[in-house]
Amino acid sequence: MTAVNDTTERTYHPCLYLLDGEDGYLLWYDGDGEKDGVFVDAAGKMLSFRTKAALIEFALPNGLRVSREEPDLHHLDSVEAWLANPHPQTLDRDEAIIAWNLFKDVAESVDGAGAAFKTADTGLLPIYNKLFEGFSQPSDWALDDEPYDPELSPEELQTLVELLTIGFRMFRQARS
Repeated sequence: MTAVNDTTERTYHPCLYLLDGEDGYLLWYDGDGEKDGVFVDAAGKMLSFRTKAALIEFALPNGLRVSREEPDLHHLDSVEAWLANPHPQTLDRDEAIIAWNLFKDVAESVDGAGAAFKTADTGLLPIYNKLFEGFSQPSDWALDDEPYDPELSPEELQTLVELLTIGFRMFRQARS
């Protein structure tokens, strides 16, 4: 693996995920006002490491700064299991929004491989907001002085299933 010539003074963060029963680590970065993303190699592939130690062993000789923070687990297996039998009552909204955010960051980083996800994600802010804000607010919360119902309609739920399915396909294809 060869590092891409990264001219910015970016700090990367270990991003831990569980997919297909195996842990993996990505080098994630906060765009600091720009788009967030993950490190990709010269071929445009997202680098994934089996251990945090392997991630560090790659980053140091390639001049990549990596924070020492311990990453939270992105439990992609639980989201993918839900996709196999998607019911509104069993949706883990926290895990779904975490997966959605990760897929957005990957799509921004892998150029062409992320195009289908970016296209599918267009116009979905109302669904995103229901997941991100709607379920963490009190039941009497109002949006623009109107009562806010954060429940996903059947159509919104189907759209979420389609988007996350595309996200999983992209994620697997983008990994090196």
